[in-house]
Amino acid sequence: MSDKLVKEIVMKLRDIDQLYLAPGMDPFSDLEVEMFGESAFQRILKQLEPGFWKKSGTLRLVLLLPKEKIKPGLDKKVMSAIDNFVEIRTKDNELAARNERWNGARRLVVAVLVSLGIIAVSALLFNTVLAKIPRDVASLLYGFIALVLWVLVWNPIDILAFEWVPFSRANQVLAYIAKAEIVIKPWD
Repeated sequence: MSDKLVKEIVMKLRDIDQLYLAPGMDPFSDLEVEMFGESAFQRILKQLEPGFWKKSGTLRLVLLLPKEKIKPGLDKKVMSAIDNFVEIRTKDNELAARNERWNGARRLVVAVLVSLGIIAVSALLFNTVLAKIPRDVASLLYGFIALVLWVLVWNPIDILAFEWVPFSRANQVLAYIAKAEIVIKPWD
C-alpha cells in the first residue's frame, strides 16, 4: 500500500451483523458496540467525525470476530456492503443538503418579501399617521423595525449558508471509509 496509514480502528464483534445492526445496550459487556448499544458503523463514524481525521492516507478497519463466525469471502462481502452503504448514505446526505439549501432559499424569499412589506407599511405610516411623533420616538421605532427585519431574515440566511454543511462533512467521512482497508481477524 503506497499511502501511509493514518488511522486504525479495531472493532470487536460477536457477529458480523453488529457491523450495521445495533445490539441491545449492555453496560457490563466487554464489547464497545454492546456497551453503547450502537452498531460498529455508528461507532466508527463517531471516531471519524470531521476535525479528527485527515483526508490523506489510509484507514484500516479491523473487525475482530469469533473464529467460527469467519467464513471464506467474508471480507469481500463486508467491503461490498460498506460500498453499498456509503453510496446510499451519500445520496441521502446529498438530498438532505439540497433540501436544506432549498428550504433556506425559499424561506429567504418569503422573509425578504415580508420585510419589503414591513418597510412599505412603515414608510407609509411614518409619512402619514406617525409624521408628527418626536424624533427620538421615531428613531426608536426605526431601530425596532430594523431589529424585526434582521430577525426575519437571519434564520433563512443561516439555513441557506450553514445547515447543509454537516451533510457535506458526513459525505467526506463516508468517502474516507469507502477507501478503507478492511481486515477481519479472529478474537485472540
